Amino acid sequence: MCISDRYQRRVRGDGNIRYYEIVDEDPYAHFLTQFSSPQPQLGVAPFSKRQCDVKNCEIMKALKITSYQIQPLSFTVPRTRREFFQDDLFPNTVSGKPVVSSSEWFDGKDGSIEYISLKPTNMKLLSEAPKEERVVKVVNQQEEIKATSKEDVLQSYYATMLQKKGEGNTSDNVQGCDDDEWDD
Repeated sequence: MCISDRYQRRVRGDGNIRYYEIVDEDPYAHFLTQFSSPQPQLGVAPFSKRQCDVKNCEIMKALKITSYQIQPLSFTVPRTRREFFQDDLFPNTVSGKPVVSSSEWFDGKDGSIEYISLKPTNMKLLSEAPKEERVVKVVNQQEEIKATSKEDVLQSYYATMLQKKGEGNTSDNVQGCDDDEWDD
């Protein structure tokens, strides 16, 4: 996810800013969250992505302009592993340095855009971080389940559910049917 994969819906006269994640698969747009305010906005002025606080997963900074004030806004993505650089949120971005002078541009010269990484030198990439072991608390029990995948969590819940019904664990009580029963 990166800010280029997001769409912010800002309507003049509305106090809300809604943002969506845009993906390549149907349904293409997923509502993420919204900023709500009773004061209608006349406009929103976003800052450069280079101004975002990447350590706090801030994906956008902006100024909201109302009829009587300018209000700073900050949009963040909730993440649990903030000690790592969220490289899925912050791909390389435009450096902001000019690639040609104005006279070169008027002469028709083009340059190639320079990109920079927003990764602080003291942070490691989230994509290279070790898998985090999740601890899931089972409702109405003191027992904790340690899981590394969604399938582990679902299997643990299923096994717990069967044990609560007094049916034992899943591997001991799977009942099949004889081959001749399939013929009916």
